[in-house]
Amino acid sequence: MRSMILRKKTIGIVLITLPFVLLVTVIAGYAMSSFVISQITTEGTSVSTIGSMMNIFLGGLGVLSILGFFISIPLGIYFLSRKELNWIAGFKNNPKYQGLSDQEIELVTKWSWGAFFCPIVWALGNKLWLWFLGSFVPIWNVYVWLKLAIDGRQMVWERSKGTVVQFQKRQMIIAWVILGVLLVSLVAGITDAMQKNQRSTTTQVSLVKQEDVIEQVPAVEQAAVESSTVTEIIADVKTTIDEMKEVEDDREKYCVGNRDEDGDGLLNDFEQLYYGTDSTLVDTDGDGFSDYDELKNGYNPIDGTTIVDSDGDGLANGWEENFYMTDESKVDSDADGMNDREEVLAGTNPDGAGSMDDLIKKITQIFNYAKRQC
Repeated sequence: MRSMILRKKTIGIVLITLPFVLLVTVIAGYAMSSFVISQITTEGTSVSTIGSMMNIFLGGLGVLSILGFFISIPLGIYFLSRKELNWIAGFKNNPKYQGLSDQEIELVTKWSWGAFFCPIVWALGNKLWLWFLGSFVPIWNVYVWLKLAIDGRQMVWERSKGTVVQFQKRQMIIAWVILGVLLVSLVAGITDAMQKNQRSTTTQVSLVKQEDVIEQVPAVEQAAVESSTVTEIIADVKTTIDEMKEVEDDREKYCVGNRDEDGDGLLNDFEQLYYGTDSTLVDTDGDGFSDYDELKNGYNPIDGTTIVDSDGDGLANGWEENFYMTDESKVDSDADGMNDREEVLAGTNPDGAGSMDDLIKKITQIFNYAKRQC
């Protein structure tokens, strides 16, 4: 009996390691074949024949390796997880299993499909912290994967303090979480593949259009230029056009906000974002004076509307920062003894020396510069 168990474990180990051995052989074979072919100095036909034969052989091994991951490894795990005929009796000597029926012992020690399909989530859900971290260590994570699949439930039970019902309920919850993760991964993979296929189709259509352009090139010029060069030129032109389009789009967005739609002397963005006025009306509050003239002389262009005035100097925050160029947090920005609005009413510059007319000239220059760009 003992020799039979050892034989099963040997078969399991061989089946598990076989795909990895084949994969390493294929990689090493391709590297070696490239080196050998590069050293052969015979006719080109002979080299091509030798290379084709080696590629067919190595390709076959690669296919076997891939199949092994889906067939050989599960079979190997099956052989490794086979128990002796009297294996349940052995568990009953352990205090942790005393009082459990044979069915309950089999339940808490059986093979774990959750750990097999998603060992990281399974270890995390069962609070096997070291095994969870081990899942991220290259090569070692293969052992972690096999160990958790074969003995994971047993390890969790021996560390738990609950009943079999609680144990089974926890495993069921983790199984549903793993199923959700796998489904999300599957959907993400399919979506990504569809997007790549769509991009590939778009590229092919683009190449067809490029060929149409190439056909329009005069025959003499087309004969003098290699197809790869033409493709590169077309790609560069396409990139340039795309970049120009982005610049134009950005410019259009900029210009929409820096035009004066109602012609009152105030830019659209400034009216909407900072002054609170209507960019489509010359006189927002309809009092007979244009929005620009009211701001210029220190009056409210939106009478009846509450303005935000942090420093309480009579000028709204947006007006101070974006029209008078004063500090919205200071009553007297230039510290000359007069508050900002009093200086505007008096015709002096609230942000420093000079008159209000000097400040208006500076503001006008800024606005005109913005409008000229469009």
